[in-house]
Amino acid sequence: MAPASKSINIICVICHQHLEPVFKKNGVPIQECKACRYRAAEISSTAGHTKRLYNDNYFSGGADGYLDYLQDKESLLGRGRWYSHLLAKYGIQNGRLLDVGAAAGVIASGFRSEGWKAEGLEPNQSMVHYGRQQLDLTMHHGSLESMVIDTKFDVISMIQVLAHLTDPAAAFRHASQMTKPGGHWLIKTWNYQSLSARIFRKSWHQYSPPRTLHWFTSHSLNALAAQFQMKFVASGGPQKSISAQHAKSLLRHATSESAFLKFMTCPAALLPDRLMIPYLADDLSWYLFQNDN
Repeated sequence: MAPASKSINIICVICHQHLEPVFKKNGVPIQECKACRYRAAEISSTAGHTKRLYNDNYFSGGADGYLDYLQDKESLLGRGRWYSHLLAKYGIQNGRLLDVGAAAGVIASGFRSEGWKAEGLEPNQSMVHYGRQQLDLTMHHGSLESMVIDTKFDVISMIQVLAHLTDPAAAFRHASQMTKPGGHWLIKTWNYQSLSARIFRKSWHQYSPPRTLHWFTSHSLNALAAQFQMKFVASGGPQKSISAQHAKSLLRHATSESAFLKFMTCPAALLPDRLMIPYLADDLSWYLFQNDN
């Protein structure tokens, strides 16, 4: 008889205590650290996880991915420019930047248009190829958990990436090795203790394992960053919008989980696909950290 696979994500990446089960979603146990409130999905293995889930179909197959990721190119460029302006408010300008989970590199290209020496890190080879060939960006193929780049960066951005990482502690360790003294991390991620998340509870749209594996509060994210000498600087609500086409695809995928979302599918179907819809919920925030070395 083959040995049983050993479950992972059962130890808190912050407190190193055993996590306790809270509920199941998509048949996957969601567990919580009672000390810091970090949550994680219990999965049996991370082998091939990123390559399997973030293949080409994720960027063009709909469901909980994208019908056409590059259709939102102009919006993504604008998002990169917006983040550049945000950093400028804190005196952070025109340095070398690595965008983690860069997809096709469009957000990184938005940073570049504002004077940054921007590079991307992305596990999907097709997206890496697009960034190199169509946007003339330096694109690194791989994941932050296993990638160490010799270059030191002034800023490492992780825009809606943290929940998808297989090992946040390993990712932060490698990020810290690639951050200049006094450099910054710009992280945008979800807060499962936000009002929106607490209203929807287990039907909250970001409880979607195996696509998402980790859920933080502001406190637990700050605690993890502090372990790598990254001190909190500021946080706030994001500038974010998505195309109606992408929103409708996500709603169709989520209707079995929420009667409210099922109700919303009918009026949403009337929206033009290219209409950009602002994201108004309170469950998504940006955080700025600085290397304390």
